[in-house]
Amino acid sequence: MNICYIVHMYVVKTSRKRADGSHWEYYVIRNSEWDGKAKKQIHRYVGYVGTTDKVTLKRAREICKNAGLTLKDLRKVSGLVIIED
Repeated sequence: MNICYIVHMYVVKTSRKRADGSHWEYYVIRNSEWDGKAKKQIHRYVGYVGTTDKVTLKRAREICKNAGLTLKDLRKVSGLVIIED
């Protein structure tokens, strides 16, 4: 049995290179977990935030629905700012 423990969720800035050579930067939420069987930390993608690390309450609820999180969990994410509507 492989058991993973949630350690920390955080926002990270990621970039992709487009076909025309330009770069597109955006923010995603990652989850850091400890894998006891492999004895190492694993980073997993949780959800797309957008092109800024600030989200409205409406957008935060959409992220929660898509990622299977509660709003309380999302408020604990390091680096994410939730702006009231």
